[in-house]
Amino acid sequence: MRSRFLSIQIVIFFGTVLAVFVGCQTAKTSNLSLIKTYEDFIRDGSITKNQIEDKYGSPHSVYEDGRILIYHFYPEGGDDACYAGVLVFYKDNVLERHSLVKYGCR
Repeated sequence: MRSRFLSIQIVIFFGTVLAVFVGCQTAKTSNLSLIKTYEDFIRDGSITKNQIEDKYGSPHSVYEDGRILIYHFYPEGGDDACYAGVLVFYKDNVLERHSLVKYGCR
């Protein structure tokens, strides 16, 4: 009886792990139009904090005395995901690097 219970637990565990990995794969390919629009505008090393604030308004969160800005993007089309645009600036307010994280909103 104990070995049967253990077998069921193992099947449930591996089934859950498989579902998580499959979900992660599809997350990487969804909402390409949102990512393309964001990526076409945001350019490391050439765009300034003022240009980004003019386009997107006030950020959702600000860290390190304004050096890091977080914007939340909610795509159209029924996807419940929220993308967090993480923008890191040099001291002269030029964008150093950025990333777009699905489900990064809190």
